[in-house]
Amino acid sequence: PTCLVEIPLATLTVSFPGLSDAHSYVHKADGVSGTYGAQDSSSTWKANSATFTLLRALYDVRVVHGPTTVVLDSIDCTSGTCFAAAPMASLTVMFPGLTDAHTYVHATDGAAGTYGAQDSSSTWRSNQATFTLLQAVYDARIVHGPAMTVLDGIDCRSAECKAEVPLAALTVSFPGKASIHTYVRMDDARTASASGGAVSSATWRTNSAKFVLLRGMYDVVMREGAT
Repeated sequence: PTCLVEIPLATLTVSFPGLSDAHSYVHKADGVSGTYGAQDSSSTWKANSATFTLLRALYDVRVVHGPTTVVLDSIDCTSGTCFAAAPMASLTVMFPGLTDAHTYVHATDGAAGTYGAQDSSSTWRSNQATFTLLQAVYDARIVHGPAMTVLDGIDCRSAECKAEVPLAALTVSFPGKASIHTYVRMDDARTASASGGAVSSATWRTNSAKFVLLRGMYDVVMREGAT
């Protein structure tokens, strides 16, 4: 004689649309908000969603992206199909007029001017950069050549968040002069010297040259004729 026993299983789909390189961990539910019990299953380096086959039960789910973690409590998988949606945020970092900028999103460290572990990056962008993130509080670091600005404590605990980079408009005037090349460099704190890293340039200009820059201290070099 043959006998069969069918184990009641559940298919759990954890969704995190727009997120890549995410790790999902399924844990035994512990009944406490924000924490979790022993780990049951895992699915790593996934984009948009992860799927699990589980015994039917209640579970806590942990979604991890870089240094950022969210916990989804008490997912009811006592029937054949269950779903869990990670709370996502769309962050737009705005730097209008700036080109070739690099933006890095970090876990917040709670201190002004510094930042925690890196979560995401977007490089060589103009005007703005957009990120899909787990809902949390972040620091953002904007780099333009050797210049850098840190934006602290960006609250992305809702579906949309924005951060505006403080910029400066620099006008270098040389009225009546043509074929002038202007170079903006990091301030080297030395008189009549401009040995700092190159930030921006404008060549073959007449009367003036204009720049959009991260706010900071700069040296300016002007040359006439050949670059």
